[in-house]
Amino acid sequence: MNPFLHILGISIKYLLINSRTLLKLLFQRQKLNLLNSDNIDTVVFTHNLGGGTLNYEKQNFYVENILIIRVVSYRNDFCFSIENAGDKLVATKKNVFDFVKSLKIKNVIVNSLCGYKNPEQILLFVMNNFRTSFNKYLVHDYHCVCNKNNATLLLKEKYCGLKCSGCRLEKKAEKWRRLWHGYFKIVNEIVCFSNSSKEILTSVFPEIKNRISVIPHSMDYCTFSPLNIKNACNIAVVGNCSNIPKGKNVIKKLVKATKKARNRKFYIVGKAPFFFHHNSRFVEYSGKYNLKFLPEILESGKIGVVVFTSILPETFSYAVSEFMRLGLYIVSLNLGAQGEKLKNYEKAVFVKDLRPETILEGVEKCFTL
Repeated sequence: MNPFLHILGISIKYLLINSRTLLKLLFQRQKLNLLNSDNIDTVVFTHNLGGGTLNYEKQNFYVENILIIRVVSYRNDFCFSIENAGDKLVATKKNVFDFVKSLKIKNVIVNSLCGYKNPEQILLFVMNNFRTSFNKYLVHDYHCVCNKNNATLLLKEKYCGLKCSGCRLEKKAEKWRRLWHGYFKIVNEIVCFSNSSKEILTSVFPEIKNRISVIPHSMDYCTFSPLNIKNACNIAVVGNCSNIPKGKNVIKKLVKATKKARNRKFYIVGKAPFFFHHNSRFVEYSGKYNLKFLPEILESGKIGVVVFTSILPETFSYAVSEFMRLGLYIVSLNLGAQGEKLKNYEKAVFVKDLRPETILEGVEKCFTL
């Protein structure tokens, strides 16, 4: 696909989303008063980016006493979506804030503010109106550490290692962290989903150490059994690899280098950018998949090794947990929650970087273990 047409398509889609939002705003703005507000005692602020954060919401927040507020479209805060026990509507930011202030809120949860144009407005709203409520912050991402590139801690497409000195956003990062220092003063509990997340947060906010709880996500949904990979000879990346943090450019280079992988076939199982959408003797793109069919997809492709291409520390990594349950060999960087899990996994091979030649070297090591 022509890159210009791709960008044009994204722009049109963005305009359509906002037009649809405006129409919802017109027809639903009077419905706030129709919500059964008597039972609501908890408000959750979150994003609309999906992923593991959304899975967590479905498991924990879809109940009558919880009001979920999320940004409707990426980097656009003129109105919010409001959800409560199946009811969903759109209202202006002012009307939402006024409505929340009218409720008897006992608990305030900041689930994630990635994707908000002005996330500081949410924090200031909470600090100014709910200091005496029980405040909880959930570490689904590292937004509190840095707002750069949607909190991805990137420096030249690598993990920055929190080395802010010399970063072009150093002064902005200082201002950003002062805001979160202020917010953390009123927070009663901070929930991390891995010990590595706790280490990253306390390196920047040492004062919060005693208020952090490490509570890994439940994996009850995943009932996978180990696959028979005795005769498996192919490799794969699995999951959403459509952005730089998840390894988009890593995979792009790996596709070109696959011919050198001793004729092993390279499978891309999951969402990927348009330039991956071609199959060949060496590469097969299967697209978005249903999780329950993942074992079947991997077995039919004779896939024995999964390359985990995330270039940043994960906060939990559902994907790595799923691969481990399937008994697959895993090639990964030794970073974050993924490194924490894989250190005690006998089928893991850590690589020093994600250059194609390094990855393929790690893959061949897996096939000799």
